[in-house]
Amino acid sequence: MDRSPLVLIVVVNWNGAAQTLASVASLAQMNYPNWRVLLIDNGSTDGSLEVLKPLASEQIEVVGVGTNTGYTGGCNLGLQRALEIGADYVWLLNSDATTEANTLSSLVALAESNEQVGLVSPLIASPGTPPEVVIAGAIWDKKSAEHGDTHSIEVAQEWLRKYPHSAIVYGTAMLVPARVIRRIGLLDQALFAYYEDVDYSIRSSEAGFRNVVDWSSRVLHDNKNMHKQPETMKPHYWYYMTRNELRMLRIHFGPVRGLRRSWWSVTKFLRLRARCSGNPAASEAILVGLWHGWIHREGPYSISLRAPRAFTWFADIYERHAVSRST
Repeated sequence: MDRSPLVLIVVVNWNGAAQTLASVASLAQMNYPNWRVLLIDNGSTDGSLEVLKPLASEQIEVVGVGTNTGYTGGCNLGLQRALEIGADYVWLLNSDATTEANTLSSLVALAESNEQVGLVSPLIASPGTPPEVVIAGAIWDKKSAEHGDTHSIEVAQEWLRKYPHSAIVYGTAMLVPARVIRRIGLLDQALFAYYEDVDYSIRSSEAGFRNVVDWSSRVLHDNKNMHKQPETMKPHYWYYMTRNELRMLRIHFGPVRGLRRSWWSVTKFLRLRARCSGNPAASEAILVGLWHGWIHREGPYSISLRAPRAFTWFADIYERHAVSRST
């Protein structure tokens, strides 16, 4: 009998069946012996569920959710199912990420090496020849207020020495031990999508676990970089990124230090909004996200949402001032 820990791989699909099929197909090459898949279609409206249903097998369960409960809602279904079936680990794998043969084996071996290990991630690399590492590590340090990520393994190693209890694991391919779920619970569903991994990592660290990146394994994933081509990002991305960053800063840095960091975040996103002038939907989504993050509003994004006129007026004045200063 195989004694390897049971891993439930959770893949959440939303209107992206083609990418999800590629992600699930990559699992067939894995050398890890004891895994199952829970494939959740999260209220897709493009017929994804009918495309994914034929994947169902003894090892792959396909579940359709009637409404879009967000990435957090879909993942939480997976975390709950893992506890129900007695899985030792949950691997939250993005539907647009693909794995390599040894990735899961390496992640589990690292997690099994010490019970204090919390969340574990492989390197995240962009597809290419050869693949280029885009995320080698990330931190969110409350004491110094430093947070961010890096593509450099050397920098990530230095951060680990300097901030040993402040490591952040991104949700692209996050391995979650059942012991962590039992200790800290589920993802914060109020976040809906984006920054849920940051929040979960902070909670894991505060519970006494050590989050780590396994630099000997990787997954391939097209990295969304808001700074390179902001005008190409979809409106819902901008809404959740702006709203949830402000929520995280105020929750985890506190009302005083969080306020200062929140103002920095607001000005950052307003500068990015100025670069989205050719995409009115994205521009408005940034404004609404900033406003809802400031007033702590929850719920899903809708393209019909609008920011208050006074806030839009302030944003326009700030952007004109910022542009004039830069020129």
